[in-house]
Formats: sequence, structure tokens, C-alpha cells
Amino acid sequence: EDGRYVPSSVGGRGSKDEAVVGEGTLRPLENVLLVNSGLPVFVPRTQDAPLMTTDMIREHQQVLACVGTSEEAAKIRARMQTASLRSDMEAFKAANPGCDIADFIRWYSPRDWVELEEGEESAYLNARGKLSRRMDAEDNLWKTTWNGCEAMPASRQAPLMRFEKEGAKVMHYLETLSPGDLLEQLTAVSLTGMFHALYTSGEVSEEETPHVLEGILQCLACVKSNWVTGLTFDECDVLSDAINDAELMVSELHSLNAKLGGERSLASRVVASRGRKQRATRNVKIETEAQRQRALEFFQGGYENALESAAAEEHIVRTATPMPTAAHRSCASRLYAKLSGGEFRLATAVSMDDGW
Repeated sequence: EDGRYVPSSVGGRGSKDEAVVGEGTLRPLENVLLVNSGLPVFVPRTQDAPLMTTDMIREHQQVLACVGTSEEAAKIRARMQTASLRSDMEAFKAANPGCDIADFIRWYSPRDWVELEEGEESAYLNARGKLSRRMDAEDNLWKTTWNGCEAMPASRQAPLMRFEKEGAKVMHYLETLSPGDLLEQLTAVSLTGMFHALYTSGEVSEEETPHVLEGILQCLACVKSNWVTGLTFDECDVLSDAINDAELMVSELHSLNAKLGGERSLASRVVASRGRKQRATRNVKIETEAQRQRALEFFQGGYENALESAAAEEHIVRTATPMPTAAHRSCASRLYAKLSGGEFRLATAVSMDDGW
């Protein structure tokens, strides 16, 4: 339970009746023995990789670029790039005393452990194989890192991520974030949530409505390709159109699905046939007799009984007009009305130009 392994004796060919303690072990690596001692190889408990956001990655890359080109700078850069690798190597050494870099490679990067060629002898007592050409090079970074690190379980290592420092940086970032940048980031989160809601809605499925699903993914691709930091009004219009297209496809699918008696496949193909920016529907082939019957009922008005009466009506009017006088700049205004049984609601939102 404490992560230690104490065998009663050593069964390998490298040593005999020698007490060995492995610290920070997680589990044995199946059918793999240490190349020198013949002891089982144990997977160590390692630190979690540090969490890095896009801005943290960018900052890290800038630091690496500013270190310089001298020999000392190269060492600093290598140390920064191999922090996680060094941590795992130290944990592996602690869990497997007397291990070789070949043991670490077989666990950490199995592709770099290659089979021997015919007639070739192994350089290890308890394993048949060799390091790949890149790992066997004298100036290989992994070899340099391995030779320079000591056995140290993850529980006693310095943390790869300094949570207090990173937390303080996050708090400072939030405190100094401008309203415009905050709005832009909230917009990105909202767009992601909206497309996820459409993608996972009960109306859309990969089996029955693949055409509509593909249309939603195309709208999402349009948003991704046009998303840049510091959006202009024209770029916002492009994003808004893509969002509108995706929402329209789902709402049309919902409507047609009800009118066609649940023929989701046919409804999906009708909606997809319209395409983005195309309001005329192309010919859609009816594949089954059931679809043919539903289509006939639709054109004959037989779908009316299948529709429930609307619970409420909503009307929205948007405009842009100079306010408070005609000499001022045009500002956005909105009128909202809701009508439901015995209820009428009206709401207005008016903006004015106070630049004068």
C-alpha cells in the first residue's frame, strides 16, 4: 500500500539473494523483466502532466525562444523541455533500483525497443532486443537526461506545476481583463455550448439524420475558420449567419419530422437539400413506401391533426434608428411580444447615442 516492493530473493542472472526495495511502485509491467537483474519491471507512480492553456503554451514558447543560442542556453532549453520526462525517469529509477535506460524505454516508448536481426546477439542478460537508432545515439537527449537524474519517487519530487503561482497569475489576468476581451471569450464559450447543444439534441442523430448533422458540422467549420482575436463587425456577421443556418436546420428538421409522421431520414434529406444560403429545395428521392405515404398525406393536408396547437406566440422586431434625434447615430432597438392563453407581454429595449 505504501508503494514499496521487497522481493525475498532475486531470480535473475545478474545477481543472487540480494534485497531490493522499489519505492513509488504502481503495478508490475506484465511479462517484462529488468535487463540486468531479471527482476520484474514496475510501473511507477508519476506526476500528472501540467495543465496548460493556449496562452500558457504561447508564453512557454516565447520563453524558449528568448533563452538564446549559447551552449548554456541550449542546456536551459533542454531542461525546460524535458521537465516531465525527467520526472518520469526519476520515478522509474526509484521504483526499479538498478534499472537501465533500456528498461525505461520498453515501458515509456515501446516503439524504440526493436527486435534483433538474425544472428545478432543481445547486449542484455534478460532481454532480447536493442534500442532504436535514435535512442542509441551518443548525443541523444533521453540518454543525457537519464544519466543526469537521480532516483526520486513522485511523492518527493518538486511539483511540475506550481498551482499557487499559476492560480495567482489567473487571478491577475481576470482582474486586468478588459470588458471587450471578456465579451470575446464569453462569446467563444457560448458558441461552443450552442453547437454542442445542437449536435447532441434529440432531433439530430448520426444514424437517422446524417445529412443535417453534416450541415451543422459545416457551420461549425465556418465559425472555426473565421474566428480570430479582435473580431470586426463583418466577421461577427459571418459567425452570426453560420449560427443562424445551424439553428434553422434543426428547427426545420423538427417541424418536418412532425409533419411527416416521424420519417426522420426523409425530413433530414429535405432539410439538407436546401443547403446554406439556398432557399429552393432540390429534388429529394423517396426511398420507401412508408415515406411515399407520409409525403402524400403531407401534401393533402393530412398532417394537421398530428400537430399540437401552439402554446404561445412570440414576435420580435429589430431595427436601427437614430436616437434620441435624427441627428444622432443609428442605434439598435428591439421590440418583443408574447401571446399565450389570456396573457400578453410586451418588452422593449432601446439604445441611444450619448456621444454628443
